[in-house]
Amino acid sequence: MSPAPTMAEPALPHARDASGPAILCSGLSKGFDGVPVLREVSVSFMPGTVNVLAGENGAGKSTLFKLIAGQLTPDSGSIALFGETIRRFDPKLAQARGVSIIPQELAPIPEMRLWQNLLIGHETTGPLGLVRRREMIAQAKSMLEGVGLDLDPTMPMKRLGVAATQMVEILKATSWDSRIVLMDEPSSSLSSRETEQLFRVIRLLRERGTCILYTSHRMEEIEQISDTVAIMRDGAIIRHEATSALTESQIIADMVGREITELFPDRQMAANDAAPVLEVRDLHVAGYDARVSFTVRAGEILGFGGLVGAGRSEMLEAIFGTRPATGTVTLDGKALPLGDMKRSI
Repeated sequence: MSPAPTMAEPALPHARDASGPAILCSGLSKGFDGVPVLREVSVSFMPGTVNVLAGENGAGKSTLFKLIAGQLTPDSGSIALFGETIRRFDPKLAQARGVSIIPQELAPIPEMRLWQNLLIGHETTGPLGLVRRREMIAQAKSMLEGVGLDLDPTMPMKRLGVAATQMVEILKATSWDSRIVLMDEPSSSLSSRETEQLFRVIRLLRERGTCILYTSHRMEEIEQISDTVAIMRDGAIIRHEATSALTESQIIADMVGREITELFPDRQMAANDAAPVLEVRDLHVAGYDARVSFTVRAGEILGFGGLVGAGRSEMLEAIFGTRPATGTVTLDGKALPLGDMKRSI
């Protein structure tokens, strides 16, 4: 079995040793321009647990994350981390308390090497202050292997795909003294195999006593990885229970505020005699073998499914004109030149 990621010695008492809640929110409210986003949120999360925040877009999940991470200041209410009430909301102070946040928007430094991104702020130096490059590369390789990532630590970050970059950012945020880890849709761009690697990291953190908050819209993930589920709707937490005590239908009904009788109701597509709006024929994107053809008519919604790397984004970029491709694209009966973004706009 590969060695576990190297962890720094914690500067504060380890999360495993805490007896009370890792996070305690009391009457927490936050609004923007007079519009309430969080309403009197009172909830607690214990050390060594994985807690899913479930809710529709706009329910307030990301705002709650930003408050805990010190990125926003509440209008009213309080937050206590491991028994210490937060008096000053500041991201650096939150990091010093052991809070790590992994946002949906990734922020790697593309021109730097993978090992530099992974160990930034944790450099190993010699007596003259020079970086011990060889040691840091070996450390980064051990960290990657510890969670099953087969990546060359010396490669530039800009060569990594979205999924691999996501995993590196997750590993960077969780490999040090993280007593509280906030993960905002971390699996949104990951394949099933990569999601399992993510879960391996989460289980390592849970064993260390770390408190993890995790947002996801995937029901199978909620059941597989979480200990508790806190359901948010309209800025309030309306239910917080053990995952084992909830059913999928209960979670969905609480999220949307009504009972859902059919998740995937049968839909009969009516005949559409409208003229084609977009026609794509034999579209070939560099780096992919397949040629794609489809037609979209007025009033239709066409969805493209597939795993990361299947070429969905690349296909749309090619149609838009930002990626080299061959084939023909017709818009409202007129040819749309490929590779001409201005014409597309």
